[in-house]
Amino acid sequence: EHSIFGSGCSDTPTENVWKEIGFGVMVKLFGSIAVGIGLAIIYTLTLRVARLQHSQFVEILYISMSAYLTFALSEKVHCSGIIATLFCSIMMGIYTKPHLSKQGQLLASFFVKGFATMADTGIFLLVGVQVLTVNS
Repeated sequence: EHSIFGSGCSDTPTENVWKEIGFGVMVKLFGSIAVGIGLAIIYTLTLRVARLQHSQFVEILYISMSAYLTFALSEKVHCSGIIATLFCSIMMGIYTKPHLSKQGQLLASFFVKGFATMADTGIFLLVGVQVLTVNS
């Protein structure tokens, strides 16, 4: 007999399924953390060698692109982009900040806060519009 969806129920005990799910979650979590920390080390060393203190625009561009690149690379290797970006930003906030110029630190801080505010506003706007369209 042929079935479209396979045999239906498997003979795998439920405790083995829970172990596999738990193992998969741990691999994805710790893999994402490792990707984020590893990329933060690479970004910090690159910024240290490049010495971009002469241009605040390039410093801000470097930080912005590192956030996007971290998310994209971690998703490419089937890890969580959000977790990798979170840990990368924590590490870069600690170790990359001393390699920026004083004006670059200030401008990067304002840029990231402004961009975060715009993103929050956009999300709330989308959710609000969606709530209004669901009721009608």
